Amino acid sequence: MTLMMDERGEFLSEAIEHISNSVDPRVRDWYSEEQLVTNLRSSFAEELQRVDNLEFATGFAGVCPVDGAEPNDYRNVFVPFNAGVAFLGIRFKGLDVTKPFVDVIATSAPLTTKAEVGELRDIACHTYSVFQPYAVRFTNFTTRAAEAFEGLGYWEKKYVAGDIQTMRTLPKPENLDLVKLRGAADIGFFDEYARVYEALLRQHPQHVEYATSDDRDDFEFYLSEGMIFEIFIEGRWAGLVAGYRDIDACLAGFRIAENVLSEEFRSRGFGRGVQWRLAEALDPEIGVIFGTIHRENIGAYHAAVRSGRIDIGGFCWVETSLEDPFQRIKPRSAART
Repeated sequence: MTLMMDERGEFLSEAIEHISNSVDPRVRDWYSEEQLVTNLRSSFAEELQRVDNLEFATGFAGVCPVDGAEPNDYRNVFVPFNAGVAFLGIRFKGLDVTKPFVDVIATSAPLTTKAEVGELRDIACHTYSVFQPYAVRFTNFTTRAAEAFEGLGYWEKKYVAGDIQTMRTLPKPENLDLVKLRGAADIGFFDEYARVYEALLRQHPQHVEYATSDDRDDFEFYLSEGMIFEIFIEGRWAGLVAGYRDIDACLAGFRIAENVLSEEFRSRGFGRGVQWRLAEALDPEIGVIFGTIHRENIGAYHAAVRSGRIDIGGFCWVETSLEDPFQRIKPRSAART
């Protein structure tokens, strides 16, 4: 299905309208309606470029080559389904060609029933069948949409976000005086960080599913943003929290890209203190602290929520079906056909 530029604009407006109308009301308190729309448009801009960008598709095919797939197959596409139009893209978890999945980037109308979810899952897999995707990933921000996935999929990473000013007004953790943050002047901590991460993976091998360690280039970027904070607990180096200014989906603010504590300080209740100190250290003009946390990373998730961040939705994964879905598509009279 090919959408002309004006039709893409119409699709984007429809998608943005139903997302902005359905997000947690507290998110709408953080941003004006205009800013919320701007956030969503900015978030979708790069994905829209991937519809026509053959250079990107060719590069993607070079990084994740799959037998039988041509560069054209790596482009993002628009497809019809009974409730409207969906915007899809092929992805590979961790850029591993043995783990292909389809990302439902946006839909022109909200998914509100299990039948709609199942139908779109099947269409997505059929569209990218050359890759034999094992799952379809949906991004959800509404309770009603979440109910449509019950029994069909499983939550993975959740967006957890908080307003800096609000986080600063919450009661201070009892152990806060033991926790200090210091802005990093360089990345001289990197070797110690690498050792901490290696120890973390030895003790908790499943953590590799939650997050991966950052490299020197990542930290040089965070440093250029002035947003690396080394953590000191009881006067000793204990880890770090780092990130950058970003826009993702409906959110804009400081994205936490890395937050790790050394083994001796984990599971001792210091996570909440680190979050409080981070809110204290950041310029309140930034507005919002956010990031994604794997739902099974219970410690990090609970520390974030107890610190004033809220769960506003996230990624729901639905395993694939081999059924050919296009037999169920009803004729559409809309101009997009």
